[in-house]
Amino acid sequence: MRPTRPRLVRDIGFYYRSPEHTGYGEELSARRFSVLTHIPDLGTSSLLDIGSGRCNLLTWLRGNGYQTHYEAVDIREDSLRLCPCPPTHTHTGVPTGAQDIVCLFGTVTFNIGSDQEANRELLLDLLGKSLALTPRHIVFTVMREDRLHGLDRIQLIGYAREQLEGLIRWLDPSAFHVHEDLDPNEWVVRCSFASDK
Repeated sequence: MRPTRPRLVRDIGFYYRSPEHTGYGEELSARRFSVLTHIPDLGTSSLLDIGSGRCNLLTWLRGNGYQTHYEAVDIREDSLRLCPCPPTHTHTGVPTGAQDIVCLFGTVTFNIGSDQEANRELLLDLLGKSLALTPRHIVFTVMREDRLHGLDRIQLIGYAREQLEGLIRWLDPSAFHVHEDLDPNEWVVRCSFASDK
């Protein structure tokens, strides 16, 4: 009988060693955030950034002249303390209250705890909470399974195209677009919902 290897359990500090660290450089972050320019009235909308880290999305919005009402959600309080928005606009859990746009950029990227199914369920839970908050737009990213190689498979959660399409069907948007050219390793998905849904 082959011995089983002990399960490797890593906490978020392994992947994000400091509150400043996001895993994405400034250029790649800006390309990912540019998907928002396809949303009409971005500058007058309210936006909830789930998995905000130190609120780089807010910096991008302000740097591009958008006065979007911004609120941040992250499980790391040390990262939220670096966010330039008022403390009343930062949360360690998903708040209640309607939003025009909910963004989930890289929220469930790393396989923390080494249980891929638990992490996939976490993403579904976050998407479900996002649906309850917005009648308009959800933007999310998932890693492309075909871009993960070697040891990355242990650390990163990838989605095959069929799995991505299943997530989109589950959300049931009135329109969507999968941006494959914004990030070489991720699908960036923009979903819009009819206001009467």
